[in-house]
Amino acid sequence: MDLQIEDIRSKTCLYGFKCGVSELEKFAKKAFRSHTRETPDYRVRCLYDLDAPSASALGYYSLSIKIPQNGEMPVGERTIYTGDRAFLYIDHLAVRNEEKKKGYSSWLMVDLLDAADQFMRRFGRIDYLSLNAADSDAHNFFRDKWGFTQVTSEAHPLLVLERQRVIEVMEEIARRAEGSGG
Repeated sequence: MDLQIEDIRSKTCLYGFKCGVSELEKFAKKAFRSHTRETPDYRVRCLYDLDAPSASALGYYSLSIKIPQNGEMPVGERTIYTGDRAFLYIDHLAVRNEEKKKGYSSWLMVDLLDAADQFMRRFGRIDYLSLNAADSDAHNFFRDKWGFTQVTSEAHPLLVLERQRVIEVMEEIARRAEGSGG
């Protein structure tokens, strides 16, 4: 397999996308249109197998920049976003049902964290990478594997990864790649 992550290629690469979470499946239908607007709502990137005869994506993620309404976002007992600061939001991350348990979510996360790191370094007013976990599997994946912190206790809890932690994770990934010769 020759895997590559790149911007979404066409409106058909996520055709028939099934991952077991209806919200993620619905977004897949409109992902290309959302990504290719003059002012896109989301950055959508897909994982492709370049050796496969099909142009279908194995998985995807979407990332957006959010600016809190009224300049702040209270979360529980504290306010985590204030003033003129923005945050990156992982709107979606999904892998096709038949492609699960192959490590593709982690491939997508490395690319996503790299994009987040670049955004944060380029635009200094972004302090957090955040998401609302769709289910307990997603919650555990982001918290246990990537170090996100849960800041709310609702059904789909808000999880955040602070700017410094994004940078540290990317530095660790780079060290591992150097150590393995990759």
